[in-house]
Amino acid sequence: MEDLKQRPELRCTTLSDWLNYTMLEAMKWISKAQPNSPNAIK
Repeated sequence: MEDLKQRPELRCTTLSDWLNYTMLEAMKWISKAQPNSPNAIK
């Protein structure tokens, strides 16, 4: 964990990557739950 304290940009990048991944997964799940939604990912 010491490395993250010395290089906060790594932590930020990892966090943003995780958020992007989580949002993509959520959007996929929502599109499956609502197949007739106009926002559904094909």
